[in-house]
Amino acid sequence: NRSMSGRASAMSAGNTSLRGPGASAVDHSVILGLQKELQEERTTVAALEKERDFYFGKLRDIELLIQQELDANPEANESGILKEVQAVLYSTE
Repeated sequence: NRSMSGRASAMSAGNTSLRGPGASAVDHSVILGLQKELQEERTTVAALEKERDFYFGKLRDIELLIQQELDANPEANESGILKEVQAVLYSTE
């Protein structure tokens, strides 16, 4: 992550010049800020994973319905729409 590497560089540069009594407080505040940012990123990732799983479940349900219909009704294969939907579901792009 570009912003994280920039912060890490700033922290390293800051550490060499902050060897006095206030250095520990500055380091602690930087650490707290980064921990907060990390927690926000984790929350975002969890929400995105939940959304991904939700839509994957929907697609899986559609896939099963199509397969059941094709297995139960061979004439459905002739219309082509179910095969087209299947092709969309199975496409890699």
